[in-house]
Amino acid sequence: MSQCLTPCGHGKGAAEVGYCIADRLADAWNGDRESGLFFSGSNGARLKDMMSVHDLIEELTQDPGLQGR
Repeated sequence: MSQCLTPCGHGKGAAEVGYCIADRLADAWNGDRESGLFFSGSNGARLKDMMSVHDLIEELTQDPGLQGR
């Protein structure tokens, strides 16, 4: 069960609006790309693929132009 800042009656409030942000954040944490809530920042429209932060940093640091800086 989620520990929300404003309790929604153990899911009753979420059922009324049809959405629980805590559940969607948990889905994201667990890697569920279909129902998880993910944040991209102001450049989100430029995304072509979803990747983990670890993979992104690995990709960025493999760039030969960044070596030795």
